[in-house]
Amino acid sequence: MNQITPGETHKNPRHYYLDWLRVLAFSLLIVSNSARVFADDMWWIQNSETFIGIDHILNFLGQWRMPLLFLVSGATIAIVMKRKSIIKFIEDRFIRIVIPLIAGMLLIIPPQIYFIERFRGSTQSYYDFYLGILEFKWFPKGNLHWLHLWFLAFIFVYTLILLPILQLLKSESTQQILNNLTKAISHPIMLFVSILIFQIPFYILNSIKPGSNVASMAYYFPFFIFGALFLTSSLVSKSIMINRKAAFFLGCLFTGLLFCFFWYKGSDGQNLFSLGLPEVISHKIELFAVSLNQWFWLIAITGFSQQYLNIGHKALTYANTAVYPFYILNQTVIVILGYYVIRMDTSVAVKFILILSGTFILISLLYEMVLKRSFVSKLIFGIKTNIEFTIPIPQSSKLFKRLSLLIVNASRKPSDFK
Repeated sequence: MNQITPGETHKNPRHYYLDWLRVLAFSLLIVSNSARVFADDMWWIQNSETFIGIDHILNFLGQWRMPLLFLVSGATIAIVMKRKSIIKFIEDRFIRIVIPLIAGMLLIIPPQIYFIERFRGSTQSYYDFYLGILEFKWFPKGNLHWLHLWFLAFIFVYTLILLPILQLLKSESTQQILNNLTKAISHPIMLFVSILIFQIPFYILNSIKPGSNVASMAYYFPFFIFGALFLTSSLVSKSIMINRKAAFFLGCLFTGLLFCFFWYKGSDGQNLFSLGLPEVISHKIELFAVSLNQWFWLIAITGFSQQYLNIGHKALTYANTAVYPFYILNQTVIVILGYYVIRMDTSVAVKFILILSGTFILISLLYEMVLKRSFVSKLIFGIKTNIEFTIPIPQSSKLFKRLSLLIVNASRKPSDFK
């Protein structure tokens, strides 16, 4: 591992590698969801015959795929905030996140839940099923849910938390604190172990309420805040690129250790090697090892992306615009396609190819022919548009102004009010 000295800032403010990583992460999401139909671990729908070892591949990808999205989202949101006023930024986030989330819960998620219920044996008509949504009961007790769109809800909450933090960092004293933290994190050792410090709230909450939504929000927030505060810093980004090979080596090492000690199950259901420790202690060791493993892979992936993918391209511009509707639609299309494909009398490989290719083809056609051609569909699917749009709610500008002032005031020192 190599320590660095302060270097020059990035000459390219666009950070194209962030766009490439965003497209990569969402693409892997579609591939993973298509594969989960054939995994031993029960998903929403499941083929009677499964892929051998697919669970281990999905487990590996699951280590860093969603954390990567939150890391990139944090960095991207922080960059966007520098170009917009607080009021415009909140309006933009409401349009780009909240509206697609609500529209998705009412239009995109219901067909998915309907086919999940059909897979489980329901014979209810879609009309009767959709009327059940109006009861506003959360799935599985009711028919309303956000399912895979939870990412949008988390991002919006994280953004609201980030706003006062970034306002607070505008003062000289807090900016100096951030600079000191940046220098510390850019050190190779701190860079590799910082995740354990950032994840302390998650470790505490998860021990109190394992698997709860609060624990989940604490789990992903460190990646988001690291992206927002540190990822595009010249010191940290340069440290990540310099130490990418060491991170890759450590990621391979920890993945192998996790596979041997925790993930691989023999015919007797035991791990390949027994730690000989109480289950509680063994679980904590696995938790810390998983945190380090996913962080090593994030550093490696980000570092190599900075070196090789920090370039613009027409394909990137197109994919970066289309990736959002692909994300919103992918799981619903996969569930519906999978519902019919798994009933076909053919091999697992053919079924997987049909679901994966069919998902990309159907969403591509829908995007090209419908979604990007009207203002309403762009609004629903969060597609960027050149049209300036202000939320048409009475007194909305006053509402956003008050909210922005509240955020600014929350970050001011008591002496500032005198």
